[in-house]
Amino acid sequence: MWATYSKTKQQRDVAGHCSWTKRTLASFNKELLQHIDAEYGTGTIWLGDKVVASVARAPPQGTEGEAMLWDDDKPGTRPWVDLGAIAKFSGISMVDLKVVADVMAQLPKDALLSFQEMCRDTYGYYFQCCSLEGDAEKGLPPTALPTVLSCDLNAEIAWGYDDEGQASRRGKQIDCVLSTDGDKLAELARTATRPRQARDWTQARHLRKRARREWEMQRLERATAGDWGQVKLLKPVKHKGWDVQFAETQQEQGRDPHQAIHTHLQHIYTTGLVIPPLPPWEGEVVPFADHELRWALHRGKPNKAVGVDGTSHELLLGIAATPGGFEALLSFYNDIYRSSSIPDDWNVALMIVIPKQELPDDPASLRPLAMGSAAAKVYSRLLLGRTVPWLDAREGAQCSGEGQQPAEYIFGMARVMELEAEWHRGLVAAKIDIRKAFDMLHRPALLSRLKVALGDGPTFRSWQAMLSDTTAVLQTGWGSTRLQLDRGIRWEDRHRIYDQMSCQDLLFMDDGLLWADSPREVSRRLQEWASELEKHGLQLNPAKCKVYMSPYSNPADPVTVNGAVIPRVDTLEVMGVPLKVGATGSDLIAPLIARGKEKFWSLKHLFRARTPLAGCLRLLDKIVGGTSLWCLSALAPDVSALALLNSMQLQCVVWAMRVGKRREEGWLSFKQRSYRGARQLVWNVLRKRWSTTWLERHYPKLSNLERDMDRAAGETWIYRGLAAD
Repeated sequence: MWATYSKTKQQRDVAGHCSWTKRTLASFNKELLQHIDAEYGTGTIWLGDKVVASVARAPPQGTEGEAMLWDDDKPGTRPWVDLGAIAKFSGISMVDLKVVADVMAQLPKDALLSFQEMCRDTYGYYFQCCSLEGDAEKGLPPTALPTVLSCDLNAEIAWGYDDEGQASRRGKQIDCVLSTDGDKLAELARTATRPRQARDWTQARHLRKRARREWEMQRLERATAGDWGQVKLLKPVKHKGWDVQFAETQQEQGRDPHQAIHTHLQHIYTTGLVIPPLPPWEGEVVPFADHELRWALHRGKPNKAVGVDGTSHELLLGIAATPGGFEALLSFYNDIYRSSSIPDDWNVALMIVIPKQELPDDPASLRPLAMGSAAAKVYSRLLLGRTVPWLDAREGAQCSGEGQQPAEYIFGMARVMELEAEWHRGLVAAKIDIRKAFDMLHRPALLSRLKVALGDGPTFRSWQAMLSDTTAVLQTGWGSTRLQLDRGIRWEDRHRIYDQMSCQDLLFMDDGLLWADSPREVSRRLQEWASELEKHGLQLNPAKCKVYMSPYSNPADPVTVNGAVIPRVDTLEVMGVPLKVGATGSDLIAPLIARGKEKFWSLKHLFRARTPLAGCLRLLDKIVGGTSLWCLSALAPDVSALALLNSMQLQCVVWAMRVGKRREEGWLSFKQRSYRGARQLVWNVLRKRWSTTWLERHYPKLSNLERDMDRAAGETWIYRGLAAD
């Protein structure tokens, strides 16, 4: 009953595909059940290591033909069964498997069929059936009309072949309750079959509601006590119902939703340029060492979706933890490294789409996500460990410091704004946006750069094998298709505005910032960027690039690239922080505070739960504090900003306390009482305010930058001292 009301009809149909396939295979041979693995969420059945039936997954490559059984009557889905794979694994003739489908196809649509099926333990057909017993005909009135006897197909309608039951009892199901007290069963039967009154049903409904409330309260108590699994389950679902809106919009335009997404992604990824793999390296090969594999396994993240091959990070860790498993895994990767030939499943990704906005109505508003093999990711990390030493940056543009790149990226630009407020050099800064940077990368150009850096060898040939002939299974709620992925990855003297500072730009992932002292100089450097990116199949997106001009600059000339004018903005937003010349600390943290309050009210059922308040405050400090404080090490604090942050923390604590104004109490006394209580709670539970956290993060960050001046952010920090000298 719970599954009936909690699952939609489409979800039940998907799970039903698993059920009837499993029952059908068991009817041929019950021994097949121990080889079956079912995934009811996608309607997928594995027989051994082969996928033999599914609703949401695409068939394995090369399985089309007469061996496939398709169901075209399901709206929005197309379930399939691979009869050839089933026949090959079970030893049953494919003719036997298809006989029922062939007979049904030859019958007229209005035919009335009556079947009698006998329980069997081995595959095959029974041509001799038992006659209808007299017990089944009891109570049937005399009639000359044909009679149809139906029964539950899931019920066992024959005697078992294992242990014999008691001779004095009839029926197989009775033996399972022989150990239960008969008087208790009789009392339960009398209670359950007694006529009920309206108040009894009301009482039962109240009991169910009470049990539900107790269960929900237990979940809240576990979540506020620090159970992150329960916190994730209790988070509200975002973008709910976007697929319905998208499908309706596409159908109004006369397009199939899945085909529209497929066509859009095919235009991005498929070029027809397939990189051929190279033969194995014939020279000396240095195998991977133990510490390299341990590092690659340690860098993986758990609880990630699996790709087409079904391998997960937890599986690889489990193999490595078994006796002899780590050595076998290392030998497996070294064999692949020597041969430069990777498994076929490694170059097949499972691709899904998620919305970029609340209710998308166009395929361009969807973001594709490709889920690859966990085993392939470990191999990529092994290759990356041997590639990175040959790809050292030649200048200080790239932000560095493991786990510190976003903070240094913000710090560098914020520091440049501070220098402009002091020196009035006429700063013109541009924010760079590369159009689909990870999707449009020209793979031959990337491989040529790798070959120049690494030289020809097993590492380079392994990279070429990883980037050659890659495909993706595009899986949506409306179908499944394959995409060819021919591009994309899974990642002159310049005038200085400040004479002693060579850093003129900052890079982070696919984002970039550059600055100069005039719009013309910024335009020239953007054009250099565009020309260099074009060699690698990439383009700047002028519509999303932004230009900020200091109040001390000359804004007469616009900034252009490839003839397109770059939009000018009043504030340069970097990772959600609005930067501008003369901005105060309060201006910089205002969006962070607003985001923290929004996070509080989105999870108010956790923070304001009627559970121990200490647990609620610790959870609030981790979630809301993490949302508002994540980049504060990059921003310089001042008195007003520190006070604003403390006020926001106390306000959230007051909301979590669920205190209200008393009837005879004034607003001033209520505010004093609630905020004093909040301050006492912050001290008793957390031991420090968020302003203290800000100071503890910011000044050690400055010390680190002072000691490492080679980093771009460090160079911007020490400029004041160099200028003074």
